[in-house]
Amino acid sequence: MGILNRKKTAAPPPPPPKPPEPLALIATGVCTLAGTGDYAAQGAVQLKLNGAKPNPALALAVPDQGAPPVLTAALDEELLPLDTPVPERLVFLLAHALLALAKQLDRRYLTADTRLQVLLPSAASARGHAVKPQALKASVLQHAPAFAACDWHFSRDADGGVNALQQCLDGDWQQLIFVGVDSLIDAGTVLDFAYDNRAMRAGATQGIVPGEAAGAVALTRTPGAQPVRAWLRGWASEAEPAVGQAETERLPGLRTAIKTALQQADIAVTDVQAVSHGLGAEIAGDLEWYQTHVAFWRGQRGPKQQRLHIAFGDVGVAALPLQLALIAAEYDSQRGLARYDFPHPARCWCATPPTRRYAAPFA
Repeated sequence: MGILNRKKTAAPPPPPPKPPEPLALIATGVCTLAGTGDYAAQGAVQLKLNGAKPNPALALAVPDQGAPPVLTAALDEELLPLDTPVPERLVFLLAHALLALAKQLDRRYLTADTRLQVLLPSAASARGHAVKPQALKASVLQHAPAFAACDWHFSRDADGGVNALQQCLDGDWQQLIFVGVDSLIDAGTVLDFAYDNRAMRAGATQGIVPGEAAGAVALTRTPGAQPVRAWLRGWASEAEPAVGQAETERLPGLRTAIKTALQQADIAVTDVQAVSHGLGAEIAGDLEWYQTHVAFWRGQRGPKQQRLHIAFGDVGVAALPLQLALIAAEYDSQRGLARYDFPHPARCWCATPPTRRYAAPFA
């Protein structure tokens, strides 16, 4: 009689997750303080041109300081008066971004097979509550009728642009127009920031500057003959329960999302040469970026930073599509310089900080 002693072995580790299918970015359209040119908008960010200015209609009393006006980054008042309601502002911004996109995009992409996903401010917010998606669509199509045949969808949750993009990817489509439009300069939104002591006032050194913008990018799985301006090879999002508490807490959400997206894109952290992000309007954002820098580039200079908020303020849900459009413009610029022996285009990633979730898509 024998005794069989079977040694227990650990279960094999699960296989690594399959990387997402790369997406080709083939066209962009923007509407910002710098106009409807993506190169002009990218130049404003690169040069750190500050679009903030005092809004005379919005002033709050501050102890020992009187009532300094709140700074906003609104479009030129001759184009769009400050008292224009939010729904009309969004129509203006979105229509001009789509018209700019149409100039770059082959009309064969403007069919029912193309999904047009529009990110709108949350319906729970003061500004978002006033926006009716179907009415917005009808008004925009009066100015940009070429997009009437597209399959329109709207996203109004607060989970961030990457989650909205991921939901789109689960569908059966070949072309996607990914759009974000937002305006935070209405009195309700600005006063919410001000009452929380987060708004930038005249004479202050930190604070959120409410802004407005629209960004649109055309993505496809099958670019064909259309020139590819950039590739999206990985994206990820992570919840951050301690957002805004970098002074006392470790914030792992952004770092985890970056690590995941880098792995998907098969890019080493040392190869990242440029980063576009929206952190830094407040001290908490600077501290969070410091935590991220130390985690990935301790003792090193780290990648070049492009801070969207310096030029355009906080643009809400428009941030991610706008950042992708500006990265494509940066790639175009670097490719143009490469013929003169300048460095080839850098690998960029961009991080957007919505309310409670951080996201890091890589291009």
